[in-house]
Amino acid sequence: MLKIKPPKKKKKNTLLQVDCKKGAGSISIDGKEASLTVLYNQIYIDMKELKRYDFEKGIAYTLKEVPEDIGNIGRGLNWKEYVNNEPIVYLKIIDKNTMHFYWYGFYNRKTKKRECKETNFQQESKTKEIILKKCSP
Repeated sequence: MLKIKPPKKKKKNTLLQVDCKKGAGSISIDGKEASLTVLYNQIYIDMKELKRYDFEKGIAYTLKEVPEDIGNIGRGLNWKEYVNNEPIVYLKIIDKNTMHFYWYGFYNRKTKKRECKETNFQQESKTKEIILKKCSP
């Protein structure tokens, strides 16, 4: 008798924002990859998981590739120098619906300095500590 396997359930993307109703900044997580709105209508990037820190439920991400979707601000950045194994984002899980967001900025491997150290999240957060909430995609 032929046995048919049920289709694997596709993991839903997790969308996180500071404010689910009026926030421009967002991060979407799908497995070991994530997409981030660094600056709305200017810089959108894809990231890949660099390392998990189970002791504090944290995940570090690095830039996956040179982004295609960039505005005027993004065109002036040194993208080829930013694609490396240095973390740019760290997410620390608080609970299943909430995470701390830490943005380090892009690491320029030539100058060995961080660049573009602000995201929409800093502009939207009323506190220095950025807390993201799970939103419906």
